[in-house]
Amino acid sequence: MKKGGVVLGFAPMIIYGVLVGNSVFSVIIALVAATATLLIISWTDLRKRMMMAWVNAVIFGSALIAIGVLGIVWIVPYLGILIYATLASFTIGSILTGRPFTLQYAREMVDPSYWENR
Repeated sequence: MKKGGVVLGFAPMIIYGVLVGNSVFSVIIALVAATATLLIISWTDLRKRMMMAWVNAVIFGSALIAIGVLGIVWIVPYLGILIYATLASFTIGSILTGRPFTLQYAREMVDPSYWENR
């Protein structure tokens, strides 16, 4: 049984939100910290193909590459909106497809004999 579950999936967003500032440099530092947090905390979730971990990897990894490597700085004012819009779209999409991402975490935390009980 795994402790933490879906709460740890939000850790990169919390780290980003705490560290981000008004400058491009602070955004890059926040993205590096969020990506590092994701890799450290969610490494096993990435290996298990947990949807939340992969969405976070795509969000923060692509933002870090776009801003830190490619220098696309016009995206910085919109980054917060893009991150949360992507998360909202992912959440709604996972529900509409009949596979809510929280189900993966619930199955890790509950004995398989209870999976079919409603």
